[in-house]
Amino acid sequence: MHLGNVEKWSGTTQFPSHNSIVGDTLSTFAHFRIQYTHDTMVFADLQTTRTGSIQGIIYVLFDIMTHTISQDSGVSDFGDKRLTEFQNQNKCGARCAQLELKKLREDIETDKEEEN
Repeated sequence: MHLGNVEKWSGTTQFPSHNSIVGDTLSTFAHFRIQYTHDTMVFADLQTTRTGSIQGIIYVLFDIMTHTISQDSGVSDFGDKRLTEFQNQNKCGARCAQLELKKLREDIETDKEEEN
């Protein structure tokens, strides 16, 4: 990726897992937000652009949207349905474990399947 280009890490309705440091960090950021708000808000449409500085490359996170239980954070807030989709699509990475974030629905089901 070149400086100044936009890289999308999640969409309005898609919350993929990522193996890169930036992608895993942003997925963890969204996971932290839903846990911190007690399942009432999640970040969506996460995207970054890169810029250079004297300290190296900086990732700028911009144009964040949210889905909320009250569905009142903006025109693209699709409410509880998208909160549930995030919970079902999210796969915890290394950073979720480091922060001791609780497992979400799909993770719990996956753990049970792996035990059998």
